[in-house]
Amino acid sequence: MARVLIAWEFGRNLGHIARDLPLARACRDAGHEVVWAVRDLRGAARELAGEGFALLQAPLLRSGQVNAPPINFADMLLREGAYNAINLDGGGSTTLAMEDPVSHHPRIVNFSSDNPNGRSVASSLAIFAPASAGQN
Repeated sequence: MARVLIAWEFGRNLGHIARDLPLARACRDAGHEVVWAVRDLRGAARELAGEGFALLQAPLLRSGQVNAPPINFADMLLREGAYNAINLDGGGSTTLAMEDPVSHHPRIVNFSSDNPNGRSVASSLAIFAPASAGQN
């Protein structure tokens, strides 16, 4: 079946959950995986307790613009509005791959709890940075 994303877009409260809950339930009951992207993870967890839906942090708009380059991955996430890392840990299936800074070859940094070769996944979070001047 399909994965259905119900996303928060505007507003400060959880009214969209009550509005969209019948649709989410119908999708779930039809065999689809339902994922909510919400502004307030704790509030949504309370509202959706017992429903069995996955929750993701929706990006939050921050006032002002930062012109300096990000100093690390956490800084990048903060600039995009993430303020709570509760759902960044994918559990036992999380695998981190990165370019080795010396050899410039890709390598797996950590492993799935059940497979040292990693797992095939349907979705991923990938961060790419352009090479600095003078680098290949």
